[in-house]
Amino acid sequence: MKSAKSVQAGRRRRPHRRSSESAGRTDLDGFRQEVVHFARAHGWLVHFDQQPHGSAPHLTMARSLPSGDRRIVFARLVDTDDHLHSAEREWLHGIEQVALTCQGHVQAFAWWPEDANDVREVLK
Repeated sequence: MKSAKSVQAGRRRRPHRRSSESAGRTDLDGFRQEVVHFARAHGWLVHFDQQPHGSAPHLTMARSLPSGDRRIVFARLVDTDDHLHSAEREWLHGIEQVALTCQGHVQAFAWWPEDANDVREVLK
């Protein structure tokens, strides 16, 4: 399962105009709390690194459900008005290359605060 926000081919995200929904939520800490809370509520083990080494993803999440949903998700959280830098894209692209051999059980994402619905779709 790939989200539209997956970092396939390391593409840059176009500049975003703030909507009224995201205008009040610009800090990554609030977005991180939202992601972590939702993930834990849906059975994910969550590790968050506020200052990851280099440009590594902030979040590492793992889940193994009796239904057969066994995945590891790596996510880089990006501020609303920011974009991925080349080193960040390189990290996520490297993870995606490994994921190609893992039958969809490993995923890498870059998530902006306005991606909250996509985040919930991946983690539900």
